[in-house]
Amino acid sequence: MNELLQALILGIVEGLTEFLPVSSTGHLILAGELIRATSERWDVFKVVIQTGAMLAVVWEYRARFFRVDVRLYRNLVIAFIPAAVLGLLFSKAIKGHLFHAIRSRWRSSSAAWSSLRSSAAPCGRASKARAT
Repeated sequence: MNELLQALILGIVEGLTEFLPVSSTGHLILAGELIRATSERWDVFKVVIQTGAMLAVVWEYRARFFRVDVRLYRNLVIAFIPAAVLGLLFSKAIKGHLFHAIRSRWRSSSAAWSSLRSSAAPCGRASKARAT
């Protein structure tokens, strides 16, 4: 597949999933597996487009981020510290288990697909219940 087309597909996946209550990273990993964009070079590309998406969020909320709001910054620090500590402590395990689609023993589909399917049903039921 053409690299430009692969980049376009990954960009669309990132753009569609970033603002939804789903894992944009998980969807990028799965999309990358499907279109065979799995080399280290593609991993760097995925990080760059996710950084762009995060900067878009900062830009969208810039008025709130850049005013002095002690409570907001305190909460950000409180949320960041445990994530940073756990990320540093378990970085090898995280890299080994989360940054690639894991093939299931029973089917050619990945464990990540199974996870997405199992979480989609409750989300669908919740949104249907909220609509009624």
